[in-house]
Amino acid sequence: WRYSRNVGIFSCECESRSGPLAQDALEESALNSWRHIEELIEEHRARADGSSRLSHAVPTVGLFHTSLPLARAWRRFDKRYKVSSRRFVSPSFNEIREILNAAQILAFEQQQHASSASSTPRRGDATPPAQDRTTTTTKNNYSSLSFVSFDGDCTLYSDGKNFGDVEIAAQIKRLLVAGVRVALVTAAGYGYDAPKYERRLESLVRYLEAAADVDAETLRRFFVVGGESNYLLQLDAADDADDDSRPPNTTKEDHRREKTACLVPRPDVWDRIVRFDDAAVDALLDVAEASIRESIEDLNLRDARVIRKPRAVGLLPQPPARRELLDETVLRAQDALRAFSRTTTPPPNPRDGGGTRIDAGGGASTKTNIPYCAFNGGSDVWCDIGNKRVGVQGLQQLFGLRPEECLHIGDQFLNTGNDYAARSISCCIWITNPDETKRVLDDLLEVVEQPPSSDDDSDDDDRDVFEADGLGSGVRRPGSPTVRADGRPRIFRARTSSESGILDPSP
Repeated sequence: WRYSRNVGIFSCECESRSGPLAQDALEESALNSWRHIEELIEEHRARADGSSRLSHAVPTVGLFHTSLPLARAWRRFDKRYKVSSRRFVSPSFNEIREILNAAQILAFEQQQHASSASSTPRRGDATPPAQDRTTTTTKNNYSSLSFVSFDGDCTLYSDGKNFGDVEIAAQIKRLLVAGVRVALVTAAGYGYDAPKYERRLESLVRYLEAAADVDAETLRRFFVVGGESNYLLQLDAADDADDDSRPPNTTKEDHRREKTACLVPRPDVWDRIVRFDDAAVDALLDVAEASIRESIEDLNLRDARVIRKPRAVGLLPQPPARRELLDETVLRAQDALRAFSRTTTPPPNPRDGGGTRIDAGGGASTKTNIPYCAFNGGSDVWCDIGNKRVGVQGLQQLFGLRPEECLHIGDQFLNTGNDYAARSISCCIWITNPDETKRVLDDLLEVVEQPPSSDDDSDDDDRDVFEADGLGSGVRRPGSPTVRADGRPRIFRARTSSESGILDPSP
């Protein structure tokens, strides 16, 4: 056995690459590692002063909005994909990412199970601050999950394409029917031109309006936030929709005959929550545009187009540029914007549930305190006013929800991606393509639609413990068998003073 005191994780080395002893050792050591990481996360969540072991080992570690049942997620993943049975291939980054995703999904089931045992109502079950058609809903699911937001490109549909996956449409419908609010939070910004958003989501809107179990109230649980955080639209029945949702030169009667559901702009609601100072917006976009034009010259992106919008500036390379060049352009823009921005007021606390407007305006003593997002879109580069933290937080304030009741699903969680900012305000799941989104939603719907029950993959009945002062000086607990039911030998580990089953890494 080998133990790392820096991060507190066990590893096991066996001379033999095969056989029951080696397989058992790998399975147990991996499980112990996930248990210990789970313990470190719990300690980190309990110590807000930054004194946790995890903070010392990983100074840049962020917030964990829920507990993460990592050991349970590992057992499920290993049971399905037999990672511990592999002889030559170590767990990959993508497998670690998928295990973390699974743990986050299981956390919503775990929270609901805990809250059902308490008479205290969950935060978020309270009446939202403003009862209108954007906030009213009935909750009819078995999890603690109340809101799911999605990225668009490479999450719900292929990059640059329109929504067209019937499977994902059916999964989103099931979330809405269960009482979960759903939002597309996208970088695509068309102002409040609702038909342009509808064209991107045509298949989804038509699917929902045709579903027999989707009524007007269920439709109104679906939202779109465009331009990262700048524009709010809500799906509604056409009979109840405002005139703003109709295409130009179309009468209200013609619009109703064409369809029964449409996206309705909600600037009256959104402007009460998110507001930006126009002069500060223009100043920040000027800096971003200058940086992008400088990158075009320095990186030999000769035929690239620069597009300036009211709340964004972008670079469209022609022909497509290498990802490394796009990343360089993004990092240069981020550096220029950091140098330009000097904030006198701290950003909103992610642990605050709302109650105050996200008001980002200029001031006499500041250059700008406008939030922004410079990111690599895969085939282009954009700098948007606002970011997905602001967009998701605005929806949380609108619905009266806490971060631990919310989930954001996206594919851009690197530091040059635009989902990155959502981590500070919401639970997150990192996927890589729409097919993986479908698999994640299958698991999520299992938690949402089924009542919690005892799980046969719980690891509590499979913990073999030494009663020992240290790793090599203990005796087996009396009565504990030395072999498993299948004949494989058991591998024992040391019990800590805290009875947690993990060795204390302190000297």
